[in-house]
Amino acid sequence: MGSCSWLDAFECSQDSECIVADEYGVCEPVGYCSFTDESCSSGRRFGDHAGGSLGGVCVPGWGDGVEDDGEPDSAAQSSSGEGEGSSVGDATSDGLTSEGADDNDMHESATGEEEDGADESATSDATTDDDATDEDGEEEAGWSWSRPVTVTAQRHFEGRPILVELRDGDNFDFSELSAGGVDLRWSTDPSLVSGFDLPHWIEHWGADSARVWVRLPNLVAQTPTTVYMFFGNDSAIDASDRPGTFPRSLVVTDVAELSGEQAFDWIEVAAGGKLRVGGSGRLVLDAAWVAVHGSIDGDGRGYPSAQGPGAGGSSTTAGGGGGGHGGAGGRGGFDAGDSPGAGGDSDNSVPTQATPGSGGGATDMRAGGAGGAGLAIEATALVLAGVIDVDGEAGKSVDKNKERSGGGGAGGAIVLRAREIVLEGSLRARGGDGGNLGGTYVGADGGGGGGGGHVQVRYDRVLHESETAEVDVSGGRPGAYGSKGLPQGGEDGTMQLLGNYVDPIRVEVGSKRSIGDSPLISVEFAAGEAL
Repeated sequence: MGSCSWLDAFECSQDSECIVADEYGVCEPVGYCSFTDESCSSGRRFGDHAGGSLGGVCVPGWGDGVEDDGEPDSAAQSSSGEGEGSSVGDATSDGLTSEGADDNDMHESATGEEEDGADESATSDATTDDDATDEDGEEEAGWSWSRPVTVTAQRHFEGRPILVELRDGDNFDFSELSAGGVDLRWSTDPSLVSGFDLPHWIEHWGADSARVWVRLPNLVAQTPTTVYMFFGNDSAIDASDRPGTFPRSLVVTDVAELSGEQAFDWIEVAAGGKLRVGGSGRLVLDAAWVAVHGSIDGDGRGYPSAQGPGAGGSSTTAGGGGGGHGGAGGRGGFDAGDSPGAGGDSDNSVPTQATPGSGGGATDMRAGGAGGAGLAIEATALVLAGVIDVDGEAGKSVDKNKERSGGGGAGGAIVLRAREIVLEGSLRARGGDGGNLGGTYVGADGGGGGGGGHVQVRYDRVLHESETAEVDVSGGRPGAYGSKGLPQGGEDGTMQLLGNYVDPIRVEVGSKRSIGDSPLISVEFAAGEAL
């Protein structure tokens, strides 16, 4: 655990405020810093100077819950894959399975088919039309003001938490709310006939700015959706509800495996957790919030030996060629009269999709290495504090007194797109090394190195970038020998860090109006239905 003994007690508002010496902490939603500690089930422990009696206490897992007052939420559900989300241990298959949950539960959580029932499964203090007076003693008439918030999506979303940023003096007046925004409420109905039917989570509330996530019904491409926030009630209690706002959650604390296209609200790979790319060798993750503190592993999960558009050449008389992707693969080593495996071609393209790397060339004695996986992540908020690896696999080396090793597999591809990003970890799409006997005699033909892959990061804002952040698309090293021609290493791949991301969701906060005013815009639909 990171030590904060030299700091005064304080509340954080972002991860960059939780840096102690060379250790990078995380600003938890309760406003206190936590640091890596694998002895905790969540993989993190609050710093010594966290408030609310949390100093030195393990951060609860996703299902354990922590309320905004800094105390554990005893009513929160367990991390078993039931209710609002899933904590995945040993999960396999192209869909999703989890210990402690059957396939149907996990399928419904991942697809949002039970989204209308989120209030039943999620731990929430949010006020609804039925319980506004019975449980909390709140009445919709107690709110003084409302503002329309119009959301326009460039593509269709099956229910989505959206980020609303409030700025004092710009699109909001903070003097009109209770401290901490506890009287903030959301509804699809400007007249409140349906009550406060949209859950929200206050990620941060400061003196002059706030970040509030609100879960909206289905968003139809190019069709504006208007919802309403209500405020101005001194008797209201806090209704911030993270599980209710992000009901489709994936939290990996051990080992999980996914492939294909996967949509969630919240994805978190905890410190010590590992998410493996399986199946087809390609994984596309789409979520509002993604945090990687552990690792995503796609090493050797791309095209197998001698397969793929940039496959290395195979040979029965010499070393296999390295696979190509972002960079070309290297030629295999050879002796007089041999026909070495050629290096695979690079695709010479800027990746728009996460394509797997091609396999290295085989020989009559050993296979080439498999290419790295293709991984794409698109999120509103993305935190990379761990490692994403999609390296190519090394070519298979021959045993002693045998000859002709395989070529290395090409690195895969990592394509990240986010409105805002924290870069503190490592992105690796390296080519695999050529197979190597280690001998220096005629017949000991090493394999060529695999070409590096692709890494592309598109963002609108970088919230924090550490000096230790790493991007590596190196080509693989060659095998050791060839009496007439040494094997060649793979070429480096491509990497791009581009600040030109266009958020597919646009949010506009409208003008304040008294609850008694006639609404300028009225949108009628039931929560959870497509507009």
